[in-house]
Amino acid sequence: MAQQNTAFVPNLLVVPVGGQVTFPNHDAFFHNVFSYSPPRSFDLGRYPKGQTRTIRFQDPGIVRIFCEIHASMYGTIVVVNSNVYQIIKPGDPFTFGDLPAGHYRLLAVDATGRRSIQELALADGESQHVALTLE
Repeated sequence: MAQQNTAFVPNLLVVPVGGQVTFPNHDAFFHNVFSYSPPRSFDLGRYPKGQTRTIRFQDPGIVRIFCEIHASMYGTIVVVNSNVYQIIKPGDPFTFGDLPAGHYRLLAVDATGRRSIQELALADGESQHVALTLE
């Protein structure tokens, strides 16, 4: 999740539990990346262009990312204990193919941290259409 042109690029990431995210600074000025989110709070301190910091995410959940210096910078890291996920553009359709029958929790999150959670039960060979509204 680079700091580039006073923004996090990309501003939304999905990482597995135990995964690491690097935060390289590509801007010609200092940034201070931090989060107060319960799954993983941290403060990387101020660091200049060309330096990188890395954080490991051990617990699932939504981690909101900010820059202490630039209030307009935000991002979101969704830490998941599943290998079934997609990142899509707003309004784009999505499909999870070949899921076995069972109960699922569908979590949708955008870069600002708005989210929607829906419980689904799928029978063998069943497909469902789901409409989500982020809050």
